[in-house]
Amino acid sequence: MRLTSGSWYHVLLEDTEEFAHRCRHDEDLEPTNDPTWGFRVFVTSYSPAARERLSRALDNWTQAQEVACQQAISRPDYRQEVLKRFKLDVIEDESLEYASDDRVREEFRAWMKGLDFTPRDEEENDARALLSTMHNPSENICLALDEAAILKLADLTFGEPKDDLERFGSLTVRAIDGTWRRPAEVKANETYRGVGDVSIVGLAELYGVMASPEGGGHCYGGIMHDLHPLNGMPEWTGELS
Repeated sequence: MRLTSGSWYHVLLEDTEEFAHRCRHDEDLEPTNDPTWGFRVFVTSYSPAARERLSRALDNWTQAQEVACQQAISRPDYRQEVLKRFKLDVIEDESLEYASDDRVREEFRAWMKGLDFTPRDEEENDARALLSTMHNPSENICLALDEAAILKLADLTFGEPKDDLERFGSLTVRAIDGTWRRPAEVKANETYRGVGDVSIVGLAELYGVMASPEGGGHCYGGIMHDLHPLNGMPEWTGELS
């Protein structure tokens, strides 16, 4: 089942507001005060072409979110609020050149731990074994940009929004589940490996689906498990409670 367009952006706004007023740790006295949504993006190509075109790629990617929201959210006030809160945290580290999905996941986990966003030793994480102390999708899922993705984004052209959305829908970037861990035993018929490919115009929907009780709230095999196989726009395939 797919959450309706009237569902995911409500969840996105409600949850970003909730996360902004929550403390990360029991002993914290101040909430996060961060009302933004988005994802951390790890750059894995540092070729001359990738370096030259990264800025254009990120600008185009942001504009693509505007196209997606314009088509999906009819109310201007909601649309403007979703776009105002959008943020990509781009991590550039040349040691990640040609990095595998597993390498990016480990770097993401280390990054989160360094920010003190992960459970401390004395804190119990919940049954889903989230990476973060909160079910914030941006703190449990990251994205990766290799050279092909950078050039693809940099080459985007914009015209009629409806036509753009149709063209952009099949263009994807790598999404990496930071909560997934390689099992000691692989179950028969289990093909999920903690990765997926999300549409470049599917970021808000991915965030909203994963933040909702019907999405990431019930994913026990990794936060993106019940979206598997993710190859385009996020589509919830699990059971609704």
